[in-house]
Amino acid sequence: MRFHRKALMLSSLALVISLALLALVLVPTHTPRVHAQTVIKLTDVPGRWFDPPITTIAPETSVTFRTTTFGGTFTSAIFPCTPASISNGTCSLSNPASFPPGFPFDQPDPITGSVTVNFTVPGIYVFADKVHPYAAGAIIVSDANHPLSAKQQALLNFVAQNQLFLSQSNWIRYQAKQLKAPEMPGVGEVWVDTQFESVPGQNTPGTVTAVTARDFQIRLKVNGLALCSGSDCHGIWNNPHNNWTDDAEDVIYVTHWFDHVVSKVDRKTGQVLRTASVGSSPAHVITSPGNGTLWASVMGEQDVVRLDPGTLQIIARIQTGVAHTHPHGPWFTPDGRLMIVPNALSDTAGILIFDTTNGRLLKEIPVGSEPLAVGITPDGRKAYMSNGFDASLDVLDLTTLAVTKSIDLSDGTPGPHEFPGAFDELSLIHPFRIPIQTPVSPDGRFVLTANLSLLGSGTIDIVDTRTDQVVERFSGEPGLHGANFGAKRGGGYYGYVTSQYTNALTVVDLYPKGGGLPQIAGKVFLGRDGVGGEGVLPLPLAYEGWVERSVAAHAPFTGLLTKCQRHPILYVTEPTVCPAGS
Repeated sequence: MRFHRKALMLSSLALVISLALLALVLVPTHTPRVHAQTVIKLTDVPGRWFDPPITTIAPETSVTFRTTTFGGTFTSAIFPCTPASISNGTCSLSNPASFPPGFPFDQPDPITGSVTVNFTVPGIYVFADKVHPYAAGAIIVSDANHPLSAKQQALLNFVAQNQLFLSQSNWIRYQAKQLKAPEMPGVGEVWVDTQFESVPGQNTPGTVTAVTARDFQIRLKVNGLALCSGSDCHGIWNNPHNNWTDDAEDVIYVTHWFDHVVSKVDRKTGQVLRTASVGSSPAHVITSPGNGTLWASVMGEQDVVRLDPGTLQIIARIQTGVAHTHPHGPWFTPDGRLMIVPNALSDTAGILIFDTTNGRLLKEIPVGSEPLAVGITPDGRKAYMSNGFDASLDVLDLTTLAVTKSIDLSDGTPGPHEFPGAFDELSLIHPFRIPIQTPVSPDGRFVLTANLSLLGSGTIDIVDTRTDQVVERFSGEPGLHGANFGAKRGGGYYGYVTSQYTNALTVVDLYPKGGGLPQIAGKVFLGRDGVGGEGVLPLPLAYEGWVERSVAAHAPFTGLLTKCQRHPILYVTEPTVCPAGS
């Protein structure tokens, strides 16, 4: 099912409607207590992004939502219908007369400061930040005269066992001995943004964890202690979210999503060499396989920016669409001619063309709800874009610049069938699965999509690019988020998949011993508190266009690649020379 903003009047469309269920877990079963002071802050604290996560108020009470150190939105992802419209059967998102006064409440772009909302209709409201969409909080408008219904309470009991967003109570911290790494080694290293890891002496969350692919052991942890230990780390090191590297693969670029900075890290030592401001909530960073230029998507704004690789200063910027775009995870075609940009808040794909020095917007294509990431085939003909809020992949033809197919990933999502009609007025609690990173394998054979499920375990979907159909699905860790491919020793590729809510990195073998479809090869320990796995970067870069530049620059580990891994386009153009897995 796909929901479009105009049809639903800018209400919950940029957010996952089903966050409402998660927001209910901490609601008391007794008569709610009314808070005397009603202020809710948007923070960068994992599991407490809305502070407090649950607020109980009486009808006719106002709430002030306030930003802290970064900009965000306060958008009504869920709100009840009026009692009269429920009783007379006119409750509907197509009937604005059934909404509470002042709803839906939204800002099309992030703000800094505060907004005040008046709650006149009893019920359950969920607000979320569209820029950081797992940041959510609930307002329970209830008092002795307006208690929760029996159906609501039954649903709360179910959600209490599965919620992930409003506290860390259901997060998993494995011991190293509980995880078994793959038997076959990979090539090089794997860098993981363990975005929620706590660091003593650092008042912001997050580390970057480097794992050796030879034995899947942790080599180093990168944090902000050398820069801000014992002082304020905001604006220096805060929620590291996504990584990339240069041609020589001797530095790692890191975005800080709940802040405004990008860092440059020495790959060997983990020393933070430089940090610079690039704009609000930088999401992803990537180089062009055409000319090696460095780019970052600025999700709190409407641009991708070109950065000087030495100083990280902004050289140029491109607006990725007409308005309200807020781009997340872009990707280049292998020749560097096009950049495909998921415009998360405008539900479009921005097609940027680099036929000039700094590029320009060529076209903007409507896609699904809250597009977040994209992968591209090694021949540059097709792109796959994950739509976070309608559980689908859109297939883009990069010759005609049009969507040719939408692949449904919602099958088997948990929740709605357990409690049909639990909220009769909230008919959009579906789907419960959010596809996020979705790379195409370097040989062009498969698409791997990390799906974050709002209740319980995530899933990993494997799509065959020849048929554009899902051919395999694995149950995974809760909070699956990042995905990327790296070379396997001796030929073939591993898909590395991160989890926000565990300290495990899942490894998928595209070509397992004995043949057949991809299989989970093992899981890697990311440290005692290595939670918050989001971006993941295997080195050497494995993709067509990038790997050739790394080989030419004599980057570390490239000598361990097979002939076909050094030129992955050969898997497509000369399959007899480079068969799958070689």
